[in-house]
Amino acid sequence: MESDRLRGVAGCVLAGFYLLRVHDMRVATVAAIVFNAVAAALVAVSEILESIHRLVFPPYQGLLLMF
Repeated sequence: MESDRLRGVAGCVLAGFYLLRVHDMRVATVAAIVFNAVAAALVAVSEILESIHRLVFPPYQGLLLMF
């Protein structure tokens, strides 16, 4: 979990420095908003797909022995 946060912070810092060096504040802000919206949408889709997967394939409830 901590590595995800570190990667997120490192990505934001690097992208921020690059975007601010190449473009102005407006472009950097809009890019950050778009990046965050895309990341949030990917997380939402992932959660929906995971819940559908749990409905279709319920978790294994124990050892089933058939002789």
